Amino acid sequence: MTFAIKTEVSDLQANTFAFPVSRTAIAKRRLGTDLKLFRNWNDGRPETQLNFKFYRQATNKIIGISDEAAAFLRRFI
Repeated sequence: MTFAIKTEVSDLQANTFAFPVSRTAIAKRRLGTDLKLFRNWNDGRPETQLNFKFYRQATNKIIGISDEAAAFLRRFI
């Protein structure tokens, strides 16, 4: 299973972070505005899965995501 992390990163140039997950890449752009368009929870799209998991609650989190959602995110690195 692939995981994604939603948190503020104060040092974007850091190679690793304070938790035992190392960075594999830096996002080229923010996803928030793009993902907020996908609100039909039953459409099965990876964008909708990420919208639901990242933005349903505004807290920092680590989430498990599907292979399809991971492939979608890889387009941004």
